[in-house]
Amino acid sequence: MQAILDNTPTGIAVMESVREPDSVARKGRIVDFRFTHLNYDAGRITRRDRHQLIGQRYSEAWPEARTNGVLDWHIRVAETGEPAKINGVNLVVDGYDGWFNIRIRPFGDGVIATFIDVTALKQAELANQRQAALLRSVLDSSANPIIAFSAVRDGATNKIVDFRYEAQNEANRRNVNRTDEEVIGHTMLEHFPQVVSAGLFDRYVTVVETGESVRFEQECNYDGLNGWFEISVAKWGDGIVLTLVDITDSRAYQQQIERANRDLLYANDNLRQFSYVASHDLQEPLRKIMAFGDLLQEQFGPQLGNVGQNMIGRMQSAAGRMSNLLKDVLAYSRISTHSEPFCAVSLNELMTDLRDELQHELQKTNAHLIINDLPSVPGNYVQLHQLFVNLLLNALKFRKNDRPLTITITSQAVAGAALPAALNPTMTYYEICVADNGIGFDNKYADQIFRVFQRLHNRQHYDGTGVGLAICKRVVENHHGCIIATAQPSEGAIFRVYLPKHE
Repeated sequence: MQAILDNTPTGIAVMESVREPDSVARKGRIVDFRFTHLNYDAGRITRRDRHQLIGQRYSEAWPEARTNGVLDWHIRVAETGEPAKINGVNLVVDGYDGWFNIRIRPFGDGVIATFIDVTALKQAELANQRQAALLRSVLDSSANPIIAFSAVRDGATNKIVDFRYEAQNEANRRNVNRTDEEVIGHTMLEHFPQVVSAGLFDRYVTVVETGESVRFEQECNYDGLNGWFEISVAKWGDGIVLTLVDITDSRAYQQQIERANRDLLYANDNLRQFSYVASHDLQEPLRKIMAFGDLLQEQFGPQLGNVGQNMIGRMQSAAGRMSNLLKDVLAYSRISTHSEPFCAVSLNELMTDLRDELQHELQKTNAHLIINDLPSVPGNYVQLHQLFVNLLLNALKFRKNDRPLTITITSQAVAGAALPAALNPTMTYYEICVADNGIGFDNKYADQIFRVFQRLHNRQHYDGTGVGLAICKRVVENHHGCIIATAQPSEGAIFRVYLPKHE
């Protein structure tokens, strides 16, 4: 018998009953068991010498059996004659915390217990349960509905004819207002037959057959789903996992942006048409007025007398101002609508060009232009030329007559707290200062002077259209910078231009 036990790959222990003393027929109550036979695996699993266990009482070998219920299982089987099966019971055996499958059968005046150490399997099972619980927690914490489906195939053709719900997360439960009991085991077409007509079903089938994940946007208006969704479909075994992201708000915002862009393109087109009219159709009558005015002055000036000549002069002056105004408006509109790619622009070279262009005005006004070393910046040369030529002409125009005009241009790199609030504090900018000692202005007008057609002085004292500084502001904004003016009356003005160091 021992040979048979030792060749069985399961722990086996044969025990005889230990009863309370009873003088009548030896049938006292069973209180314990005594080992009579144990096989090799029984010793290995229990970590005991099986030979030392033979003849020993069960409760003496493992005292905890009286409190953990194990001894009671054996007594119940011996007394009732009904076998017992206990799977996955957690027992501590001599410090070893293990999991066991136990079978107990009656045998004579005792029992035979067979047991298998399933600790490794149980630990793997518990690890899978913990992993599943973690996965469930992660899925349920997602704000986006996630659903797992298995493919339902036709028995004859093996073609996918439906998908069966296998799992859903909390977001999907809320989204469709259905519990797991209401969906798990049911099919997709039971709840969403519309996926066929919408072309979604075929997409899902393709993912299973090809294994290639897809992502697309789809409008849904059925069974609790109302709006636009970004749907991600990934293969999962012989099925799919769907993830839905509600993009209704972002899509509506995108549509608003698209409408705004269309409106902007329409407005820009109108502005370009106006630019054409301003540069051609409106200038033509002015040119004729000025040409005929010149003819009147040359051919009939003496006959018109002083009053007539004065009227012609005023007419010519008004036509000239109108022509300049149209030119400035045209320049402003072109800056607003034309956007060329940026390249590196050397401000030193640009200032050299400007000094040459304005040489006559500088000499005529006896102005002194001081230009320190300047950096190169990413930008549009033509627009930056307009920016600085307008700032220099502005300084030349608003000079004081009782002292020579000095214009000083300097630069420095600035970042962080040194920047104006409108700029990005994480970027580095070049601050280009254009300072003069002209008539200045009251600082309360520092913002107003950059508005189109805004003038602080009447035309009799200082000519101009009120567009030059507005052009400066527009150019700087096109270059993702800003311009700030500070001044004191009779002390001069400083215009600080901030341009990004890098595009």
